[in-house]
Amino acid sequence: MDSSVSVPSVPVLSFDLSDWSQIEMSGTGARLFLNNFCTNDIQKLSPGRSCEAFVCDLKGRILGHVLIHAIADRFHLVGVPGTAETLIPHFSKYLLDAPVQIVDRTLEWGLQCLHGPGLSDFLHSTTGIEAAPAPEHNQQVQTAQGMLLVTGTRLLVPTTCLVFGPRKDIAAWQEQVLEKSVKLGTLQHFELLRIESGFPRYGQDLGQNEIAQSAARTKWAISFTKGCYLGQEPIARLDAMGHTNRELRGLLIPGNEITTGAAVVLAEKDIGKVTSMAWSHARSATLALAMIRTQHSAPGTHVHVQTAHGLLPATVYWPDVNSIAADHAGEC
Repeated sequence: MDSSVSVPSVPVLSFDLSDWSQIEMSGTGARLFLNNFCTNDIQKLSPGRSCEAFVCDLKGRILGHVLIHAIADRFHLVGVPGTAETLIPHFSKYLLDAPVQIVDRTLEWGLQCLHGPGLSDFLHSTTGIEAAPAPEHNQQVQTAQGMLLVTGTRLLVPTTCLVFGPRKDIAAWQEQVLEKSVKLGTLQHFELLRIESGFPRYGQDLGQNEIAQSAARTKWAISFTKGCYLGQEPIARLDAMGHTNRELRGLLIPGNEITTGAAVVLAEKDIGKVTSMAWSHARSATLALAMIRTQHSAPGTHVHVQTAHGLLPATVYWPDVNSIAADHAGEC
């Protein structure tokens, strides 16, 4: 990460994620239709609630990773760039005569990610919301710039929300509110916080070769009681049998010579590879995500990472909200 980035004057950072995919699904059949393709239970998702889910193929392999928001008469799906190009054709194959409309809103809607310990105070003073929504909750709010949707998320931890709405409203809110009140964060800083939080980026940390549980998001993204959906059988079978062969984990590496794709090594055997990485000024170390063999994935496990100059020691971690909050005060 760029060490020249300074601490914001107020304890809130804003990251522009307007290149992320946004899909709107509406119609009288939308709830049942979406439930048939998601690992989480959409039938229980009432307006004002949100969830995280995977969309999988018949083998339980991940096609997409989305944040789903129930808003009155529709569902709003958010994913990393490219998600709409993959999922809309996938959904459309099964539409037939279902009373469902699926629209790519990526070019029409903007998206900001707000993060930091001052978030609740900032939202209260600028939108009237009493506090930052908790994960699994969203709230529509009328501002002077237009109608915005504010939703809690585990994209970055702790204390993070997404704010989205029509691009002209988001642009006006950014110009009139954000740029005057918070520090606009860099993409490098966002990547560091994402990696530190253990939130995977589909197409980089995850792909179609991984079954849903490999992402280590099972607690928040997979329901084992909702009944049938595309990919449900292999996902349920794996849960009954025990664990995946590989799972996403974080690595703390005291060095900055790491590249994505680098081998993770234990006792001279490759046990995985680095998928994402970022330099942490506060820790004087590289933070990375890696897919590694499950038997070596316990936090605290000591491994090595291959570099052009040899092996560097590394320690496996998985996010702890309290330690992340303490570290953020010293992050660049």
